[in-house]
Amino acid sequence: MPDTPGLTSQEMQEKFDEPAKKLLAPKFNALVDALQAVAAAASLGAAAPDGLDGSTVQDLLNALKKFADAHLADESNPHNVKAAQTGAYTREETDQAINNKVVAIGSGDMAQAVYDPGHLGVDACVQKYTHTKSGSVHNFAGSGVNGIAKITAAFNSGDTVQLNGVPVTATCGGDMVDGDTLVMGQWVAFAADAEAGQINFKGGGGLGNTKLAQATASENDVVASETFFAGNKEMKTGSLVDRGTVTTALSIKAGNTANIRIPTGAYRKKASSGYPEVTLTRSQILTAYSIKVRVDISAHLGTHGSTPYANATAKIYIDGTSKGSVSAESQNMNGADATKSTTVTVS
Repeated sequence: MPDTPGLTSQEMQEKFDEPAKKLLAPKFNALVDALQAVAAAASLGAAAPDGLDGSTVQDLLNALKKFADAHLADESNPHNVKAAQTGAYTREETDQAINNKVVAIGSGDMAQAVYDPGHLGVDACVQKYTHTKSGSVHNFAGSGVNGIAKITAAFNSGDTVQLNGVPVTATCGGDMVDGDTLVMGQWVAFAADAEAGQINFKGGGGLGNTKLAQATASENDVVASETFFAGNKEMKTGSLVDRGTVTTALSIKAGNTANIRIPTGAYRKKASSGYPEVTLTRSQILTAYSIKVRVDISAHLGTHGSTPYANATAKIYIDGTSKGSVSAESQNMNGADATKSTTVTVS
């Protein structure tokens, strides 16, 4: 560069640098400051890729964040990742594995679907009640339909029952509760229905008063020394005499029809003939029918030529009615006997 008259090289350099310092430097410094600002890039222009909207870097950053947030919030498996791709169980496999494990560890009965499918809560399980007695009143305190309680006092005739202080009807099967149902020191199970005013004890079988009332036997109907229940729960002992195989008639009432009386009792032992027997003597039979027998005898002694003979006739009457006669004749009187017999039928 040719020298400018009157200016030194230094002065000329300064003249050359002056426009840059006054015009370019402030603009450049302002640009640097703007680029160093926090939001400097936000205002830079940018071309938006497919799927995003915006014309500046900041617009695109905002659009990208919105896309990422939406993607993270999408729980419908947007990439369609399968359990097999990650080595995980499917839902069905997971449910089956849990069920198998529950059974294996013996806790299947603790699953609500097993012990409380109807979501009954406290009514689904047996609840422990407390039993107390005041005077003649037995009170069962607790909650839940199904209960158990340990009986702390004896149940006596005339006692009543309450459920949480409210009088209720207490039954066991078809019978009212009694000393066989509530036994001191033992546990009882029951169903409590406060709304209906009932408490139903679960019996262990056996005969209750209702069925026993249908039994009509008495002591005179049962063989002596044998025990039985009838009418109520009081044990009874029979008084009917157990007779032997043969019994002699006690007495006889005479008449056209004989009434033969024998001792009361049970005749259940077999004799040699195969059944019990009642014996009658001949005199008892005759007495029973009042049989009267009469025999009229007529005799004639004589001779046939020089031979002596004897003739006798006997007529038989039973109760005044002729039943026939029998005759015998002997023509030899030197000691020989002449006999003849007949049979008389009594009807």
